[in-house]
Amino acid sequence: MTHIKAYIKRLSDNSKLNNLVPGDVPNCKVLEKRIAYLSKEEMALLMRYLEEHIREANLSGKKHAIYSAYLWRAVVRMLYTS
Repeated sequence: MTHIKAYIKRLSDNSKLNNLVPGDVPNCKVLEKRIAYLSKEEMALLMRYLEEHIREANLSGKKHAIYSAYLWRAVVRMLYTS
């Protein structure tokens, strides 16, 4: 937020934009992060969906669709196991 305020101040100093006041920019409030996990059932449903997506991509025969389907499955597996 400080960068935005400094940018507004520089704009108002160097141009005819005198209406801009850096104090009018609200400060960013940091929200408490809440970690949410998938249940085993939700993860199983997601993996079934990805496997179905791979089957559909293989049936279509399009290389890009096949690559994308396998890539998504690999990314989800990697994130789930890490």
